Amino acid sequence: MFRVSERKSVLMMQKPFGFVEAGGPTNASHCPFFAILPSRSDASRIVRHAQDLCRRAGLGGALRSADRLHISLHGLGLHRALPGHLVHAAREAGESVSFPEFDITFDCVGSFRSGRDGRFPFVLRSLDDIDALSLFHRALAAAMTLVGLGRWISLQFTPHITLLYDTRFARPREIEGIRFRVREFALIDSLIGQSRHATMARWPLKG
Repeated sequence: MFRVSERKSVLMMQKPFGFVEAGGPTNASHCPFFAILPSRSDASRIVRHAQDLCRRAGLGGALRSADRLHISLHGLGLHRALPGHLVHAAREAGESVSFPEFDITFDCVGSFRSGRDGRFPFVLRSLDDIDALSLFHRALAAAMTLVGLGRWISLQFTPHITLLYDTRFARPREIEGIRFRVREFALIDSLIGQSRHATMARWPLKG
């Protein structure tokens, strides 16, 4: 297997992009965010690959289910209850985005050094910049700004799909590319402490 360069290894070990969580309550129950969701067939295929990837890395954590796989885009903070105005504005932003479908490929797997509860996120990443995905991230940010959600824009963007959390750290390595078509994005409510995502809205890519 090809060894990932030192520069790319450092990238893999950096703190992952997550959400802007400034000012969130400690007993928050909701973490809404924009995300890209693979199709059901693509998500199932990723899970099948992930089972082998985790086995090879010697990881024994619980693999995320197919319906929870996603690429995080922009977060909308932590909340005890979902603010209606925030959800309304987020829906407006999502509805206004015009962007064509595009393909993305993840060809690297490994752990981020920043974890939680002593566990490291084991993620799919790309060795190269994903131009179309970065452009889409910016297009959504522009739409958020227009509806007053500029404070929630995540300037740092590290595209990845989290497969599981594990106490063992797995060094990055190149894998055969996992490619899929991005056809939609969504507004998700991560229900904190329940390991569950509720989809509040979906938008097909168009343009």
